[in-house]
Amino acid sequence: MKSKINQFFIITVLFSIALVSCKNQAGSNENKTTDSTATPNKTDVAPFTDNSYNKAARFIAGLNQLSPNEYSEWEKKPEWIAYKTQMDSAWGKLQASRFSVMEKFYQENIGEFTKSEENVYYPFSGPDFLNIYQVYPHGSSYVMAGLEPVGAIPAPLTMTGNNELKNNLQGFSKGFRTVKEWGYYVTSYMSKDLNLTKLKGVIPIYYLFMVRMGCSIEKVELLSLDEAGKANVVDGLPNDKMNMRGCRVTFRHADNKVASLTYFEGNLEDMDSKGYGHSFIKNYESYVRANVKNANAYLKAASYLLYNETFSKSLYLLLDISKTMLTDESGVPYDKIDRNKWKISLFGKYYPPTKDFPWIKQPALKGDYIKDSANIKQIPFFTGYHRNLGQSNLQFYIKR
Repeated sequence: MKSKINQFFIITVLFSIALVSCKNQAGSNENKTTDSTATPNKTDVAPFTDNSYNKAARFIAGLNQLSPNEYSEWEKKPEWIAYKTQMDSAWGKLQASRFSVMEKFYQENIGEFTKSEENVYYPFSGPDFLNIYQVYPHGSSYVMAGLEPVGAIPAPLTMTGNNELKNNLQGFSKGFRTVKEWGYYVTSYMSKDLNLTKLKGVIPIYYLFMVRMGCSIEKVELLSLDEAGKANVVDGLPNDKMNMRGCRVTFRHADNKVASLTYFEGNLEDMDSKGYGHSFIKNYESYVRANVKNANAYLKAASYLLYNETFSKSLYLLLDISKTMLTDESGVPYDKIDRNKWKISLFGKYYPPTKDFPWIKQPALKGDYIKDSANIKQIPFFTGYHRNLGQSNLQFYIKR
């Protein structure tokens, strides 16, 4: 959320997406098979269920269908063939040049935690399932939140003409223009671009990343999070200030274990604000405290929101429910960490906040990076707001 930014992630891909059909379409045609094309350099993939969700997700991810179906004729269209070629090439390059580097770094430096099957918590995430899955690819539950809209769940086949298909794919790709260059989303840009297409919201993005990373989608549900912190499954998203919008995607990892991704849309400030609108922190905090315990937390390009007193509830919620926190310097304020409660590991190099955040001062963090610079391991990829290799930093906290 940087001037309505909600942050993030790392991918230089222009991923275009058209999405799955609604929750009542799940479960048809339950033919299970193993697919080896989901991730070009990965042989470990989940047994795909050939249901309506995966059919649509494979189409929007640029992956061929597992068996002849209603998408088969569309796969012959030049617009989709060109799109598939683009996606295969982009994903293959990312797998070789970025994903493998990230995986190696995380395994070497946070070791056992990358294998954790416990809850994963990523506030201010938007649709950035890609980065969190690079760090924690075995979680049983991923809870995420941001300003980006949940959106609709259209079916790809509603784009009936060749020009409509082409225009929607190109329009959706445009929504990723800041991701290509900077590694995170600008919410205001993304919302404007995606509203011009039939491919709206975060759900299509989750489907693309999941299928490309070898997961199998089982079900998608729309949620209404009430003031008691209960996530109710609904046919249509709420349009009021009492209930927070959300969605839940149930999927299988490559090892076939079932997991879920739950995303909530809305302002997590302590109160209503002019910048972010109505505050849903009451609903959200109740849900997280009841459902997310001993979590591996992650923050990136988080607009320094937790440095503001107006986000104190979000900060103390994070500190309470997390057993580990992996964050860049825009996420968890360094001087809020109690050394008696947390073990700290520093990575990378300290650089002052970018010109977009001139009010942020970090003397303690800067001092510790300078003091121990000879012993701090560098990061072989860029992450966060500093977009040059060698300028990024990460802090890893383990609760004692």
